[in-house]
Amino acid sequence: MLKKFFTMFIILIFSSTILLANNNFSLYYGKIEKVINDDNGKVKSLLLNSENKGEYIFHLSEETICIDSGRKIPAPTNNFGTDERVYVFHSNIATASLPPQSPALVIMRDIPQDTMCGQYHIIENIIQEEDGIKLLTNNGNLYIKTDEETKIFPYKTRNIVTINDIKVGSKIIAWYYPYATVIPGNTYATHIMLLPQ
Repeated sequence: MLKKFFTMFIILIFSSTILLANNNFSLYYGKIEKVINDDNGKVKSLLLNSENKGEYIFHLSEETICIDSGRKIPAPTNNFGTDERVYVFHSNIATASLPPQSPALVIMRDIPQDTMCGQYHIIENIIQEEDGIKLLTNNGNLYIKTDEETKIFPYKTRNIVTINDIKVGSKIIAWYYPYATVIPGNTYATHIMLLPQ
């Protein structure tokens, strides 16, 4: 069962990578090879390596979101370790250097192999249905279904948020089930984290 789920999850990540390609950001998965600190000891960049995409340097800023995907809470940015594997949603603006360099928008850490990983999305449309609400994203290529069972919560605050706080243009992290590689894809979100806008 675990092997089957992990295979489906790899398909989900591969599908997400394709669908995100036309957005202003892309998804990279790899292993941290080097943590680069500034003069004050604060992490400013990460050198990652991936079998599929090779080496890549991601620059962190005050706007970079970092999340513990397994616990679905904010994660620190001051204790990255070499050999740690992370997902990085990064700007498509990159240098022509080798390795290429790009700003990190969202970093997902602590990803359990037996569960889904949170995915970064920008909402493009909201569709009201009888049994819930669908969020359209990925350039119209993915519908994320929500209902009264979907847990919705904010990033780094104790404010109470609901589906009504999600608007067109909202940035979210969604945890959802793997979906077939059809366009548009359809999936159901168990959890949604509303990010700062």
